[in-house]
Amino acid sequence: MMSYKKIVIAKIAWSSEYQGGPVFGNHKYLIKQAKKKKTLKKNENGYYALALGHEAYNFRPYKGVVYAYIPPIGEQFVPPKPAEKDDWLIIFVSRISGNGELVAVGWYERASFCWNEELDEEDSQYLIRKEYADNPSFPLDGDNNHYHYCVETEELNAHFIPEEYRKQFKIDKRYERIVQRSIAYAKGNKTVISEDNRQYLIDFAKKVTAFKVDNNDADSDALSNKAARFIPPRTETKKSIEESAILCAESYFKSLGYKIIDVQKENLGWDITIQRIINRKLEELHVEVKGTSRDEFHLFLSKNEYNTMLSDDNWRIFIVKNALSKNKEYDYLDRKDFMKLYFREPFCFECQKKEKL
Repeated sequence: MMSYKKIVIAKIAWSSEYQGGPVFGNHKYLIKQAKKKKTLKKNENGYYALALGHEAYNFRPYKGVVYAYIPPIGEQFVPPKPAEKDDWLIIFVSRISGNGELVAVGWYERASFCWNEELDEEDSQYLIRKEYADNPSFPLDGDNNHYHYCVETEELNAHFIPEEYRKQFKIDKRYERIVQRSIAYAKGNKTVISEDNRQYLIDFAKKVTAFKVDNNDADSDALSNKAARFIPPRTETKKSIEESAILCAESYFKSLGYKIIDVQKENLGWDITIQRIINRKLEELHVEVKGTSRDEFHLFLSKNEYNTMLSDDNWRIFIVKNALSKNKEYDYLDRKDFMKLYFREPFCFECQKKEKL
């Protein structure tokens, strides 16, 4: 997990998709709505509500942004208000089917808390979802009110965990009380929880985000069968990352006086050939370019690319992180430094039935 200075665990209602429709939960506002609609349920764990809660759209992107609802703390309908609004890692947890085990359902990176500062806390300071501006007929909640939100981040920074994977990220029952309320700050905000509890939440966040494989990495095609890959890669986003990384590399090498030859379509095991004259001699290097939208240097090499690295003394690699943001950073390495500085681990094998002996 990359280093986060601000980490929070947010408890929300349960949904299979978080793309709209009813949610399951035992938050007070959901129970109240369910009683009114006569949709209050009961199982061996107690009562839970089936209701149209505001969390229903927490992973529904709108114009490149996702907007999340976190229930209020206490009797007042007041959204969470950390001392600093921006750059949060938010781990969303929920009880399975409304009142079961507490598991992670997804997370936001670089998220911002937001509320209506023009209103007093006696009024709802939650913000109305952006969809209503373009679509006044966007659905209403169970009380015929607009759906609201209090957190936002770019779509690329939102990571949804499908239902079948969530039990891998279960909060130990000994620590469930920490997130009994809607929100628990692990880092970055004044907190009243013990150091042991705080460290547990930090470790839990590490466990959840460690299973992320960025679906937008430029070389994600080969990973479609990897168990930890939660959402199929978006082709258009992958293409944007590739193009951004190539442009960054070309700009860098042109500034050093290199001539750039694009060989991406030739399947040579690298992306660009760079050439320049030094002391009347031609210098030629073969550069593999990798890009990721993540804020860490992380990449995948195909079998062809890896074999080229091992066999070609002119091989170099140019890696761009934050490829879709203004804060791009790059790593430019030869084979020796790359193998020294980067861990490498095989994750799949090509298998074929042998001919009969």
